[in-house]
Amino acid sequence: MDMDGTFKVEKSDAKVAVFLSDISKILSIMPDKESQEIIDSTNARFTAKAGVSFIKGKFDIRVSLQEIKEDSVKITGAGTGKGGSVDFTIDVNHTPLDAGTDVKWKLTLNIRGTLATLGSRIIKGQAEKYAMNIIEDFKKALEAI
Repeated sequence: MDMDGTFKVEKSDAKVAVFLSDISKILSIMPDKESQEIIDSTNARFTAKAGVSFIKGKFDIRVSLQEIKEDSVKITGAGTGKGGSVDFTIDVNHTPLDAGTDVKWKLTLNIRGTLATLGSRIIKGQAEKYAMNIIEDFKKALEAI
């Protein structure tokens, strides 16, 4: 499943770049976290509650910052939990504007296991909701720096 979007923040491109290159900042926007551990400057893991309908549980997820560049970063993750597994890639590009920064993102998400058998509409709807919550929290965190 692929999703993408763009938003503008009234912060400098340099501040956006610093945020995106900090694994602890990336962890701060992940919803429903129960625990987290920073492994090194580009890798972390966390446990989060997630699920659809009556299939709910905890997922152990590893997240990594890759391809950190002046104007972009790739965030990858993979995890397993009750009912399935998930892996994702989020490509984030940022461009300075006269007043602020334009942030473009693209999410590629793969879900496997029992969760994937619930039906594509149910899964897609929940995944989109979860992803949009992360993006909204991301935007709020950038605006707060």
